[in-house]
Amino acid sequence: MEEMRKHRKYYIHCVIGVLIMIFGRFIPPVLTFTELGMEVMGIFIGTLYLWISTNSITWPSILAVIMMGMGDFYGGSFANAMNACVTNSTMQMLVLSLSIFSLLTTTKVADQIANRIISTKFVRNHPWALTAAIVMIAYLCAMLKAPYIVIYICWQFIYTICGQTGLTREDRWTKMVICGVPFATTVGMVTLPFSIAALGGFGILSSLSNNLYTFNAGRYTLFAQLFGLVIMAVYFLLCYFLVRPDMSKLKGVNLGMKIQPFTKEQKFALFIVVLYVICSILPALTPADWLISKLYNGLSLVGIGALVLIVVLLPRNEKGRDKYTFGDLCQAANVWNLIIMLAVATMLGSAVSSTEVGFVSLFDTLLGNLFRSRGPYFLAIVGCIAAILLTNVINNGVTMTILLPIVYAFAVSMNVSPIPASVMVIWGSANGFLLPSSSAAGAILNANVDWINLKDILRYGSIGCLALIIAAAIFGIPMAGIIL
Repeated sequence: MEEMRKHRKYYIHCVIGVLIMIFGRFIPPVLTFTELGMEVMGIFIGTLYLWISTNSITWPSILAVIMMGMGDFYGGSFANAMNACVTNSTMQMLVLSLSIFSLLTTTKVADQIANRIISTKFVRNHPWALTAAIVMIAYLCAMLKAPYIVIYICWQFIYTICGQTGLTREDRWTKMVICGVPFATTVGMVTLPFSIAALGGFGILSSLSNNLYTFNAGRYTLFAQLFGLVIMAVYFLLCYFLVRPDMSKLKGVNLGMKIQPFTKEQKFALFIVVLYVICSILPALTPADWLISKLYNGLSLVGIGALVLIVVLLPRNEKGRDKYTFGDLCQAANVWNLIIMLAVATMLGSAVSSTEVGFVSLFDTLLGNLFRSRGPYFLAIVGCIAAILLTNVINNGVTMTILLPIVYAFAVSMNVSPIPASVMVIWGSANGFLLPSSSAAGAILNANVDWINLKDILRYGSIGCLALIIAAAIFGIPMAGIIL
C-alpha cells in the first residue's frame, strides 16, 4: 500500500510539472515579464519542479529541451535548442575531463594515497595530525575525482581507530570526523578547474553573459587551491575551539596497513592527471605572445582535453587490444545525469537572463536598491549563504540554476563584475551534505545510521558550512575579485 502511494505521488508530481511547462505560455504577462518571458519561465519553473519533486534528471531535462525547441525563444526549432546544450564548450570539457579522471577510479589510486598518508609515523603520534590526515585524505581524493569511494575508505580508518582505542559513536571526536569527511569532499571537488561545479557554474555564467565572462583554468586553479586550504584551516580551528574532542586515546594508533607499491596502471593514471593539469593551467599563466599561449588559444581547454584523451587511449594490453576504451572510461565516470542537467541548465539560464524575458528586470525592481546600497561584497556573501541553505535541501545543480541568474542580474544592475558573487554561489552550491536530498555525499552520510544520527549531522556538519561562510568573508570574496 505504501509503495502504491509513493508511485501515485510520483505520477501526480509528473503531471503537475508537465502542466506548468505547457501552460505557462498561456498566462497573461505579469510584473516585468513579457509574453515570451511567461513561456520561458513556465518551462524553467516546470523543469525545476520535476527535478526536485520526482528526483529524476534525464527525462525532465530532455522534455525541457523539447519544450524550448517548440517555443518562440529558439524560433520553433528543436535543433537550435539542442545545439544550445550539446555544442556548449563547457559540456564538451566536462565529458573529456571526467573520462580522463575516471582513470583514478578504475586504478584505485585513491586507496593507495589514503593508505600512505595515514601510515606515516608523524600522523600516528599526533592526534590532531591524525584527525587532519583523515579529513584531508577525503579532500585530496575528492580533488582527484574520487569523492564518494574515499568517504568509505576514511570511515573505515575511523572504525578501526575506534575499535583499537575504545572510542564509540557517542564520542565527540567520532562524530566530528564522521561528518568532516563528507564535508571535505564537497570542498575538494571544487578545487580543480575540471570539476562539475566549476565548469558547470562558469558555463551558466558564460551563457548568461553571452560569453563576456569566460573560464580561465589557470586563474581559477590558483584561486581554488588557496580558497580550499583556507576553508579547511578555518574548519579545523572551529573544530578545535567549538568541539574540543577528547583525543587522549588517539596517540600512537597503529592501523597495521601493509603499503603496496604503485602498479604500472596507477603510475600511468597519475602521470595522465598531472599531464592534464599542467597542460590546462600552464598556458593560461604564460604571456600571450609565447608559442605555448598561441597554441592554447587555438586548441582551447577542449582541444587539450582531446589530446590528453588520445594519450590515454593509445596503450595496448598483452593481447594487442586497447587497454582503455572511451566507453569504459565514460562508464566509470558515472555522472552523466548531472552533465545532462547542467547542459539543460546552461540553456535555460541563457534564456531566463535574456532581456526579452523580463526575469532580470524583476529582481532589479524588487531588490536592486537594497543590493546597490550594500555593494558587491554584500551580494556575494548573501549569495554564498543562500546557496549553502538551498543546496542542503535540493541538489547543487538545481541550486546553481536558480541562483546564478539572480546574482548575475543584481551584479549587472550594480554595474560590477558578477564573478565574485557567482563563484561564491558555485562553492556554496557544492557544500551540500547535511540532508539525504542534498547530494550523494549527503545520502551516504545520512545512511550511516550505525555511527551517527541526523541531529548530530546537523550539529557537527554545520561547522563545515560555517567555515565556508567565514572563509568566503575573509578570503574568498576579496581574492575572487583580484585573481579571477
